[in-house]
Amino acid sequence: MKFGIVVFPGGSFAEDYVHVINDLLSCKTEYISHNNTEHLRYDCIILPGGYSYADKPRCGSEARLSPVMNEIISFASNGGPVIGIGNGFQILTEAHLLDGRLDANIEGKFICRESYIKVENRSTMFTSSINKDLIRMHTAHYFGRYTGDAGVVDRVENEGRVVLRYSDKDGRITSESCPEGSENNIAAIISKSGNIIGMMPMPERSADGLYGNSDGLDIFKSVLAQVAN
Repeated sequence: MKFGIVVFPGGSFAEDYVHVINDLLSCKTEYISHNNTEHLRYDCIILPGGYSYADKPRCGSEARLSPVMNEIISFASNGGPVIGIGNGFQILTEAHLLDGRLDANIEGKFICRESYIKVENRSTMFTSSINKDLIRMHTAHYFGRYTGDAGVVDRVENEGRVVLRYSDKDGRITSESCPEGSENNIAAIISKSGNIIGMMPMPERSADGLYGNSDGLDIFKSVLAQVAN
């Protein structure tokens, strides 16, 4: 199985995904340039975090105009799995591949911490290998507050597309447990088609146990299991 990792100007963490996928999953990886205009022949595409185009004029708005996005849209429309994490999530909302948007954290500051996360849906292609209801992952962002125009969040909720939700250590959904103030504590959503996920928690930082747990690895294991079948 081969993963394609998209590299945008100002993006970061791409090397972390190479480590997870090559060293922990024994799969292949390849960097994809933001200027790529060729057909994407991969089993899964990852849009990593960072600050593409310095987050100007709005997070993900310039990256959405990159040539590679036309190929990513085509890849996704044909059922290809796409994972957008952090800035990648922002880019997917700007490209209208996912509903809603990511605004500045409610406290107006960058947040870097580990969070407890309740798994709302373990039947998706990105969560099927998770065998527990509560996991831990790291977050590190300034624009991570999930929201949307009138009716957007309700629609995502009613369609069962919330995959992960911030919680406390007991799995309770409280405002205090949501680091950036996302509506309904939303941490990750999927597309209607189920093959695109956007998430603010960073599974690559919680994959090899270096920071105390490896819960994030199950996100990638889930994709591997689905595609392999």
